[in-house]
Amino acid sequence: YYFIYSFEKCWKLVFQLVSNAYSIGLHIEGGPLWTKINTMEALICSASSRPNIIPSCCLFSEVQKSNDELKEYQLCEVLRIKNGLFVSSYVNETKICYQAILKIDKQYDEYNSFLESKIIKDINDDEVEVSKKNEKIYILLLMSLATQIKIHYEFFETQEFSDAKILELCTRFINILNNFVYGKLNTLR
Repeated sequence: YYFIYSFEKCWKLVFQLVSNAYSIGLHIEGGPLWTKINTMEALICSASSRPNIIPSCCLFSEVQKSNDELKEYQLCEVLRIKNGLFVSSYVNETKICYQAILKIDKQYDEYNSFLESKIIKDINDDEVEVSKKNEKIYILLLMSLATQIKIHYEFFETQEFSDAKILELCTRFINILNNFVYGKLNTLR
């Protein structure tokens, strides 16, 4: 639904998924499935500008955070903060404080730098395994950069920093996309 721009249907489906996962206790036991549901919910809600579904108390446990090698919980947190800011601004009919945008931008930069430091460049290891690990990193980076671009979009005509930042982020996005799809066009959706 998301890829065909049916955002309302997509959000409703994610809502149903979260409700079902919550009802069977996935939020209590945690694990990789709950991590994926959290990430999907944060991304879909942020991208579609719909309110977040998962309450803050049911996000990631400390155990999940310590086992999260790529710190997806940090991406979820910044997506939720960004989404909360934009939804609140819309509901309350207020302007978004540019300082809040800069603070969120810094969180994105820190997470993106962390992910980029995790990209495996040494091909002496098993090439297939390295490719799988890097693929996940590239996917997270692409998601993060795309949503970071979105926070600056509203300000690119009035704030020079946002104008320059969008150009920088788009360039990084294209370079990472190029690295991601090189030789993998048959698996890219």
